[in-house]
Amino acid sequence: ATVDGKPAPIFLADDAFKAIVVPAGTHRVRFAFSSPAVYLGVTLSLVTLLLTAVGLYTLRGAAPMRS
Repeated sequence: ATVDGKPAPIFLADDAFKAIVVPAGTHRVRFAFSSPAVYLGVTLSLVTLLLTAVGLYTLRGAAPMRS
């Protein structure tokens, strides 16, 4: 988390929420979340989708034609 572009410590609030201390006045607050698990999940999903598309395209030509 940052407040006005400067790093701010993140605290646990009410056992379920994240909180930061922000002084009085107008400020720009930014929370950013980055998890390797998210990137791994997206990558595996895209690879699976690609392999499925390639498999379906390959099997399309191998299926017998019905008349």
